[in-house]
Amino acid sequence: LVIYIATPALAVKVIDEDFNQPAPSFSFNGHATQELEKGVVLLTEAIGGQTGSFFFNMPFNVSVFRARFDFWIGGGNPNDNGAGLTFAVLDAAVSGPASLGNGGPAGMGYEGLSGFAIEFDTWNDGQIDQDSENHVGVDIDGSIASIFINSSFIPELEDSPGIFNVIIPFQNGNIKVFLRNRQIRYPWTKVVDFTIPDFVPYRGYFGFTASTGGITNIHQIDNFSLDIFRGTPSAPAKNPASLATTWGNLKKSQ
Repeated sequence: LVIYIATPALAVKVIDEDFNQPAPSFSFNGHATQELEKGVVLLTEAIGGQTGSFFFNMPFNVSVFRARFDFWIGGGNPNDNGAGLTFAVLDAAVSGPASLGNGGPAGMGYEGLSGFAIEFDTWNDGQIDQDSENHVGVDIDGSIASIFINSSFIPELEDSPGIFNVIIPFQNGNIKVFLRNRQIRYPWTKVVDFTIPDFVPYRGYFGFTASTGGITNIHQIDNFSLDIFRGTPSAPAKNPASLATTWGNLKKSQ
């Protein structure tokens, strides 16, 4: 279900999708499929050599927004980590909603595309990601050599019990990423606070990418929503997962 309604704080909720019904407003590319029985999108199955992406068909201004989604990675080769997924915001002047980047154990379906992406990486790519096989990073211009990486105080992203919840507030190049997993009692934690150098707003397509190589995993997305702000963002104080008007620390859930 896609809803276009105005919400408080000068925001418009342009995407609100639980994937329980067919989602024709999205382009599903490569191996990405919507699983209606489970109400999720599988970017890849636990099969080698898969690459998948899906993007909302309409571009929006990439200036001030807040994205929310859930993900799960796992079910693949025992004792192997591969490869990871991204939340990607493509430059509409360069890439369309049917875009699919390079795959394999490193490309995550984003390599070779445009705009920027937040990667949830479970594969060690060597020096380009500080020899870390479990981290959250920021990628730009289709490169998977992250310009920001955090591997500290992040729980195991692969085969972790429970679903990871994500909130990403973005304001004129500044990216914050908040991560939570209730089942492992990992509270809302700010894992990224980074500003893209020399950022210039653009029209962008919002979506997700993932890939497998010889190593495999299911990469699953659910409950994707997107708010586009027309002014300084704020949030209801009663919402335990809301953000302060300054995009400050996420309030802990009760």
